[in-house]
Amino acid sequence: MSMKNEKINYEKILKRLQTEEFEAKYWCNTSCGTVTADKTHLMIIDEEISIKREMFKVQGDARFCSKCNNRISDVVLDDKRLVNSYNQYRTKNKLLLPEEILNIREKYELSAKSFAQILGFGDNTIYRYEKGCLQDKVHDALLKQISKPYNFLSHLNESKVNISEKTEKKLRKKIEFLMIEDLKKAVEELTELMKKEEIVTQQAIIPNYNNISMEYNISQPFGLAA
Repeated sequence: MSMKNEKINYEKILKRLQTEEFEAKYWCNTSCGTVTADKTHLMIIDEEISIKREMFKVQGDARFCSKCNNRISDVVLDDKRLVNSYNQYRTKNKLLLPEEILNIREKYELSAKSFAQILGFGDNTIYRYEKGCLQDKVHDALLKQISKPYNFLSHLNESKVNISEKTEKKLRKKIEFLMIEDLKKAVEELTELMKKEEIVTQQAIIPNYNNISMEYNISQPFGLAA
């Protein structure tokens, strides 16, 4: 099999090399060259990261060469600080956080790939969002919309989805269940609200009646138990 046209994902390779499966090695841009983890140390740094022309201050660990004290690239630590800045951007611009996107998908019991296909996204898009990649605002708006089962059902009915018949049948059943649960919850909330309104109304009537009954010597209010 020819490897000529295959794009090499150097970042993925570097991440794999810096996991516990291997002895972590890092590259110091000075004369130190390749160094092992025991020849490095961590320091907490403050830095500003630009996200879509907005600056965000983040704090986190960074790796340094113990010999020359030069900062070393560590994709795992660098990714954490980047995701931190993404989350600040999400919060400021009222976008969903990665865990919120994950919760929406898991609510419908779908794989990341199937969920992406139903929404018309690329196969790996939801997976990337859940892992911290920054979503665009159009995708975010759709995710918020279909977080409501009724809206997701409408999207499912109106869109051409590239999923198996079995997956679609299971999803429709799940959506129906969630809609019923939402309806039950709404009825319970309405019932509780009506009870509170009734209590407030009676509390307003009774003191007013007591004032009148004292003035006119009436022993018991109409329709209210003693």
